[in-house]
Amino acid sequence: MTISSYLSIGYDTADLCNYYDCILREIDEDYRKCYSFHKFFTVNFTMAKLIEMPKQGQNQVALFLFNCINTELNKK
Repeated sequence: MTISSYLSIGYDTADLCNYYDCILREIDEDYRKCYSFHKFFTVNFTMAKLIEMPKQGQNQVALFLFNCINTELNKK
């Protein structure tokens, strides 16, 4: 459904999304298993910013994360 200033249809978007989410969870096993990332604003925001970055910036972030994980693993 779309939201438009030309249409004066009153509906509750959150209620409809919740309704369709429940239906999809009943029908599709893969959808049922997937984790709800829409609840985590920080993860979505970070992924959006990473996608917008040039390749060089993405590589720098990946290298930084790799080094952080590697450091934590070497501590153990």
